[in-house]
Amino acid sequence: MATTETSYTLTNRLPSIAVKGGKLSVILGLICASMFMDTQFHAAGARIRIFDIAFSVVVAIYALSILVSGRARRVPGQAFLIAFSVLVFYWVVNAVLLSSYTIAIKELIQSISFLAFFWVMKEALADERKFNIFLASFFAGIWALSLGNAAIYISSGTYFGFKDLGSIKLTHSYSLVLTVVIAGYWFGRKNVYLAIGLIAIAAALTIMAGERKAWLAAIAAIIAASAFFESGRLATSKIAQRGLLLLAIAVPLILVAQASSERNYLAKQIESTLSAFDKMFNPSYDPLTDTRETISNRVRLYTSDQAWKVFRENPIFGLGVNAFTDYIQKRTAHLPKAFIQGIHNEYQRLLAETGIVGFALYLAVLVIAIKRAVLCARSMPYLNRHLRLRTRMGIALLVFGLVTNAFRASTGLSVLVIFLPVAFLYFPAQVIRLPNGARRLMPYGASRRHAGPSSEPIHAGL
Repeated sequence: MATTETSYTLTNRLPSIAVKGGKLSVILGLICASMFMDTQFHAAGARIRIFDIAFSVVVAIYALSILVSGRARRVPGQAFLIAFSVLVFYWVVNAVLLSSYTIAIKELIQSISFLAFFWVMKEALADERKFNIFLASFFAGIWALSLGNAAIYISSGTYFGFKDLGSIKLTHSYSLVLTVVIAGYWFGRKNVYLAIGLIAIAAALTIMAGERKAWLAAIAAIIAASAFFESGRLATSKIAQRGLLLLAIAVPLILVAQASSERNYLAKQIESTLSAFDKMFNPSYDPLTDTRETISNRVRLYTSDQAWKVFRENPIFGLGVNAFTDYIQKRTAHLPKAFIQGIHNEYQRLLAETGIVGFALYLAVLVIAIKRAVLCARSMPYLNRHLRLRTRMGIALLVFGLVTNAFRASTGLSVLVIFLPVAFLYFPAQVIRLPNGARRLMPYGASRRHAGPSSEPIHAGL
């Protein structure tokens, strides 16, 4: 859809966001940021986070308002929701048969909360104004957590290796990705130095935190967000430009960090990473007897070996949902406490616990999400400026989640790993079939003349 678009800047956008209300969008933005907080409460054997409590309250109020007003809307993304519902059904049955009724109930409740999240988010992101309100509060929340996390360590004299606060360490790389993706949309040319400054700070904190998966995820996400021109074609030149920009910012930061670190922290991080990959493909390596390798690598390699062993013994249905924790505790009773850990890979965890069947169903959910991302990217010429941002944001955060899932079991973070980026991508639109047979998205109310005279709608809201 060809439109004349206004140049937005941070200074003229944020005041309008603050004035126009949108309390639900503000609350949801802050709640999403709280997903990185590991503060937990224990009740009836379940771990309950701040996110769970806050989101449950919002969903209950929202559902009550829907019932009272009777204004139920169709939720976009039926294929995605159906695939995930089938996966949830399998999880519950698997848990009942192989794990326990308690685990089955926990899985069902958590999965229902994911579906409720998607349902509420479609309302919060229904139009451009609500989306911008949400994005502003989410952006502010992530940056607040990132700076707060860094302040805790730096004030205690720790400048490298923010390793003790769990998932909150990912806020540094997440703020980096968010800032890079929205830089052109929010900041504009008038605030280019502010944008570069924030990107440099986020990059510095990402490097200092020492989260190797965060480095990889941020790079992959930024490249993915830059992968398409507004024409919908691959943008190899833009990928190269973003890569050079990241290098221009990151290399000086790395050199300064390396020079100021008495322990050569970054060099050890890189060496440790290469060493882990080398030993991962060495079948004769024994992490229990090797005392020269870092304990972190030894634990990861040991649990990985155990996960593959479990999968080979239970290839179809797996060991049982959430059953690996009990398995590893029994196997490591005579080993140091550090080895009593779960699998550090969501895909491997699913293979070990739910077998080929569970992994295939999970993969189907991801494939549907990725197909939607590709469809959005190819539809760039028909989308306005706001929907292009949503597309780039959804693609970037989806890739970020897929990469981090290879290095951690996401569990509750599945909301930010999958459901938040998918909520960005499933904006209300018609799927149009072009004369050449290709499919494209067309926002409601947009003229079809750019799609071609023979274009016809296939279905709506998908």
